[in-house]
Amino acid sequence: MKANLSRLYKALTFFYMAFPVTYLVAVSTLFLIPGVELTKVLLQPSFYLLSLAGIITGFGLWDVRRWSWYAMRAMSLAMAYSSVVLLVHYGQTEQPIPAFFGCILLIWLLDRGISSELRVPYFMPQITWWESNPRYQIRFPVRVIGPRGETIEGQILDLSLDGCFIKMRPELSEQSEVTVECELFGKSWKSPGVVVWQTFGAVTFPRGLGIKFCPLEKQSRRALKAATIRTRRLDALYRRGRFLMAEEDLKKTVDKLRAPIGPPPRE
Repeated sequence: MKANLSRLYKALTFFYMAFPVTYLVAVSTLFLIPGVELTKVLLQPSFYLLSLAGIITGFGLWDVRRWSWYAMRAMSLAMAYSSVVLLVHYGQTEQPIPAFFGCILLIWLLDRGISSELRVPYFMPQITWWESNPRYQIRFPVRVIGPRGETIEGQILDLSLDGCFIKMRPELSEQSEVTVECELFGKSWKSPGVVVWQTFGAVTFPRGLGIKFCPLEKQSRRALKAATIRTRRLDALYRRGRFLMAEEDLKKTVDKLRAPIGPPPRE
């Protein structure tokens, strides 16, 4: 699976693998921590524990281990807490609030940059809502064309700009080059991809394949982006909005979001 990871992803995982250095450089720059105070930080056992957790997380992300995604989320919280402690006790900046929010922004960008590439085609941590009431599931019929020209029907259950998870018979092996064809909100869409993960069925994971898309043309990427925005809105509406809206208002909103994507009609 590592062969299908982007250079950006590999660069971001380096932050964790070199955690004792990269984290100290980041916080000392943002918080203006002098060298003498950094020595005090290096003498704290808690810093070594945090560094060890960061290094383990980095190598887990590099090897695309399933637990590493959740470890990264825990590390994001740990880094935020550690940043507060370092800022209060060792920071010399005259603008602590902007410096702290700058640190939080960096942690968020790091988390988002890694999650966007892993979540859908590899780990799918949001699989649980797929198993909810069938009335509130988002599925797209899809055809997967295999390397020998064979066609397999399935359903896209989760979709992102980097890949998708398709509920289907896992007849293709990992690293198989495929072509994904489907209709997204009234628009035909096709993309080459690579099978990076497969599951044969479990309590929380249906049978299917995680497919990572190859680099897309500008027009195809634009259409996919519009579809993912619609999908996220429908997901949020089904999970939360249906408890806050009247049935009639919910139906109108759902029908509007499920309508084909295209230019507005002329008056």
